[in-house]
Amino acid sequence: MSTTSQTAPVRVLLVDAQEIYRRGIVRALAGDLAVDVVGQTGTVAQADQLVGSLCPDVVLLDSRLPDGSGVDLCRRSQQTAPSTHWLFLTADGDGLADAASAGAAGHLRKDVHPPELVRALVRAAAGGTWDAARDGVAATAVSELTLLVASLTEREAAVLRLITDGLTNRQIGAVLFLSEKTVKNYVSGVLAKLGVQRRTQAAVLGADARELLGAPR
Repeated sequence: MSTTSQTAPVRVLLVDAQEIYRRGIVRALAGDLAVDVVGQTGTVAQADQLVGSLCPDVVLLDSRLPDGSGVDLCRRSQQTAPSTHWLFLTADGDGLADAASAGAAGHLRKDVHPPELVRALVRAAAGGTWDAARDGVAATAVSELTLLVASLTEREAAVLRLITDGLTNRQIGAVLFLSEKTVKNYVSGVLAKLGVQRRTQAAVLGADARELLGAPR
C-alpha cells in the first residue's frame, strides 16, 4: 500500500453569525492546500448538527451566537466529538477564560491575517494550542524562517518548495528524478529540520518562506 499520498488538509467548520464575515474567511482560505472549509453556519443549533455530520478537525467559531453560547457548544462537544478541536474568534477578548476551561485549543482576533489563521488551524488540528498574543504572525519571523531555510540542503529546499506547491512524493520524484523512497527520506529530513510533524505544517512554513526559497509559483 502506498504511503506517499499528500497529507489531507485540515477540515474546518466555520461558525459566525455574520455571513459577510464568514464569506471573507472562506475567500481568505480559498486555495490554501493546508486547510479546507467543509461547512459554515451562523447558529449553535446548526453547528451542533454539522459537527456530528461533518466531523471537522477544527471548529472556528465566535463565542457569542444568536441562539446560544459557542463556549457551551464547545464544552458539550468534548464528549460527543472528542477528535474535534476548537478555536475561538474574538473582537474584544471576552469569554477567553471560559473558552479555555471548555477545552478550546485557543483564540484568534477577528482581524487575524490569513497566514496566522492557517498556522493556528494546522496547530490546533495537530492537538496543539494557540494564544493570539504569544503565537501570532511574528512568532515565525523572517529571521527565524531564514535560519530554518538555511538549515536545509539544496535538495531539501527543492523538496520543500514542491511540498508547498501540493505535490505528492511520487510527483516530487518525477520532477527531481528521484525514487519515491528517496523522496520520502528527504521529506522526513525536511520535517525534522523545520520542527514539524505533518506535511501541511511544512507547507505553511514553505508558503511563508517562498521568497526565501526562491520558488516561482
